[in-house]
Amino acid sequence: MLELIAMITMLIDHIGAVFVPHMAVLRIIGRISFPIYCFLLVRGSSKTGNFYRYLFRLTLLALISQPIYFALFGWKRPNVIFTLSVCLIIPHFAP
Repeated sequence: MLELIAMITMLIDHIGAVFVPHMAVLRIIGRISFPIYCFLLVRGSSKTGNFYRYLFRLTLLALISQPIYFALFGWKRPNVIFTLSVCLIIPHFAP
């Protein structure tokens, strides 16, 4: 259920960013998705049987979605999935 809420709120955020940027309420609703995705990332990494495969799939998704992100939002920065990949790596390798 959390996955569905995160996807719907992210979709609302992207619709607001691309099609109706003057409606700030859509962007505010969309901000709910990131903390949910962070929670799901932690839960998924703790339940996975193969951390490196989990990290590979997340990084592959980031690479696949990057051209679409650049086309819609410009060449400003990497998409948030790269951030989630880094957030997955840091606690795994920290002492």
